[in-house]
Amino acid sequence: MSYQINRERKNLYGSCIFGCCVLETAIMNQIANVELIKAREMAEAAVADMPEGQFKMATYQTILAQLVQHALVHDSRELKRESVQPSVTKRKPSGTTSRVLSLIDDGFFDQPRSLAEIRETLANRGFHYRLEDLGTPLTRMVQRKHLRRSQATLRGKQVWHYSNY
Repeated sequence: MSYQINRERKNLYGSCIFGCCVLETAIMNQIANVELIKAREMAEAAVADMPEGQFKMATYQTILAQLVQHALVHDSRELKRESVQPSVTKRKPSGTTSRVLSLIDDGFFDQPRSLAEIRETLANRGFHYRLEDLGTPLTRMVQRKHLRRSQATLRGKQVWHYSNY
């Protein structure tokens, strides 16, 4: 019985020139063998009750081509989804934030520092900021727990001091 089924399969798609053999060979590298086998079985089941002949072979080839095309589109969509995933990584900080992070790495915030001290140190490194321009990045770094903030009195004024978290 198994011999008869294999012989029918050979007759069904072994004699066509641009049929499924060429199609299977061309796409073998693009989709998994499992998907190809599933597509072939589905196409065979679809034409199983048809009488033998050219119409059955043409129908089989058309159905198989559609199933394989669907598998290729499905695989390419999954590849696109997989390729999108890695691009949703954290961005590296740039600008003011990266410069303040470099101060953290250098141990600058081992002692509590005022906004004026931070501004002066950045200016010594060649990055000149107004005090107003440093407030927001430092607040964000406190929220992200890169820095800790405490209020202190300096010459009768309340000022924020920033230190390592």
